[in-house]
Amino acid sequence: MNRFLLTVIVLLLLLACISLFFPFVVETGVWITVAEIMCMMVMLINGMFKKSVFYKFFTASIFVFILGVLFKILHLTGADQLMALPYFFIPLAYTLYFIRKKSEDHLSIMKLLAVLFFFIPVPLSDFALISDDVADILFPVGHIIFWLAFADFIVVGFRGRTLFSR
Repeated sequence: MNRFLLTVIVLLLLLACISLFFPFVVETGVWITVAEIMCMMVMLINGMFKKSVFYKFFTASIFVFILGVLFKILHLTGADQLMALPYFFIPLAYTLYFIRKKSEDHLSIMKLLAVLFFFIPVPLSDFALISDDVADILFPVGHIIFWLAFADFIVVGFRGRTLFSR
């Protein structure tokens, strides 16, 4: 499963590179976002977070987001609020998991920073709680931290021989 997902991630990143030169096909950010979602799946599948009680809050947050998308499609009120809630609850759930965790190695810290910088700037920008100038700095920083955390995850997985042992 990990080999398949990593292959898909590499293909998505290649498509992102191709779309840099041919922007009329699909915007580059779409491929990168889908690749990041796949990276999150790989980290969730192989991590201990899914075995914690906080994972239930995570899945409930994803459900709330999907419900918000459904509300948005149906043009019902409250869609924006439902779609924004998970951007606060997912980092909260992962932060609480990190605090209760027994060992905090460098990979755990990188994952926490990735979650915080990946999820929190979106609603802050959408609800104009931060200026566009600050958002223009936080979004690329969040993506860089995310990809560094994923690279660290891959390196640790290869060194520990845990990434492809399943």
